[in-house]
Amino acid sequence: MRLPEAGADPEVVAGQVNERLKWFVLMLVILTHLLLVLSIWGKWGRVGIVTGAFVVVTGLNMVLAQRFFSERTRLAEALRVALNLLATLIYGHFSDWAFPVWIYLPLNSLWVDSSVDRRAPVRLYVLLALVVGAAMLDGCPPAIPLTFLVLSVLIASISDARVQLTQLALRSLAQRNQELTRALSELEERTRELKEAQARLVDTAREVGMSEVASNVLHSVGNVLTSAVIGHETMYRAVGSSRVGRLKQATALLLEHREHLADFLAPGARGSHLPDYLSAVADELMGEQTRLLDDLDAMGRHIEHIRAIVQVQQNYAKTALMPEECDLAQLIDDALRIQLAALQRHGVSVWRKLSPVPRLKVDKHKVLQILVNLISNAKDALDAVPEGSRNLSVRLSAQGKLACIQVMDDGRGIAPEMREKLFVHGFTTRKDGHGFGLHTSALAAQLLGGRLTLESEGPGKGAVATLELPLP
Repeated sequence: MRLPEAGADPEVVAGQVNERLKWFVLMLVILTHLLLVLSIWGKWGRVGIVTGAFVVVTGLNMVLAQRFFSERTRLAEALRVALNLLATLIYGHFSDWAFPVWIYLPLNSLWVDSSVDRRAPVRLYVLLALVVGAAMLDGCPPAIPLTFLVLSVLIASISDARVQLTQLALRSLAQRNQELTRALSELEERTRELKEAQARLVDTAREVGMSEVASNVLHSVGNVLTSAVIGHETMYRAVGSSRVGRLKQATALLLEHREHLADFLAPGARGSHLPDYLSAVADELMGEQTRLLDDLDAMGRHIEHIRAIVQVQQNYAKTALMPEECDLAQLIDDALRIQLAALQRHGVSVWRKLSPVPRLKVDKHKVLQILVNLISNAKDALDAVPEGSRNLSVRLSAQGKLACIQVMDDGRGIAPEMREKLFVHGFTTRKDGHGFGLHTSALAAQLLGGRLTLESEGPGKGAVATLELPLP
């Protein structure tokens, strides 16, 4: 049996399944009628009555069943069941209740769907009891009617369970596929925005004609873009390893064993653990959705930061600040969040001690640029330390009229002869460094009315970067 495609409408899929089942049951009904005709062969009057009733009832059945599946109307289903059981009475009376007549009862029980009409099972059971009662009043021995009555009730229960499980599994599959498709679409949009932002940065630098501005922009964006790309790869792997395929397989098993679902789900049977498995897969997919939404939220913050850097640098020649009341503790959290993936990749343990300080009215994007750069430098300095011993601390405190943010590491440290060169444009101690980060950060601190310092007791003794900003 061909499996439903990912993201398919559960109602459409259910309709396709029911269409196949409808034709299968029709073939069984025709075969049963042929057996019934053979049982009364030679009694041509009765054969004519039974066959005529069969043709009329079968035609009406097709119309009512089609309306039930397309419109899900209770009346159509009720009329169809009543019509079938009335036909069974006719078949039974004119065939002296031959054995093939009783095959119609379980066939009529295959279409019970309590999700559309909760009274459908009760109505079916009443009509079945009426047929059995009429047969016994008509002189039929009770053993066969009662046996098929019990069998029909069991089949009706199994059929209803099949419908409920199938609809539940299909809805769950469609919902998870829609969520993953939406997450992928948003991820592609964020990636496109990142590429466009990077292109705008290059174009802006070229139009301004300032190589230093272009270098500063690319360096600032590079720190954020690296984390964004890592986040993109993480989300891509998460979507690629999703267990939606397993859910499709489980649904296929339910459809494959719909004719004997009770036996398939019975304790000790092959499918006895399937309901628990479906529940576990659903929980896992919900977890995937939560993680993807968190990653998309982080991606949005990366894009907002890049947009702000572009806007600041476009107006950089005018030294225009965009003061805004902000929480320094929140800015520190944002900077750490931006660098979180890189810090984890380098095995850096982060420690925070953030004391309450008054809210400041500053250009928060410049502060964020400075913090991201300081955290990135501390992370690189820790590469010289063995994994497991790489520690980075961030502290926030108020000292008099100043708010002090300190980024401390126990990395490679700074030689005394290099201290005077630390904030010189182009100076760097890294092989792949450009020497723009500290220079730009120091200038930004001055524009904010504060200052940036970097202290170290010497090589191998770590370093402390301190950003001081005036309090109101």
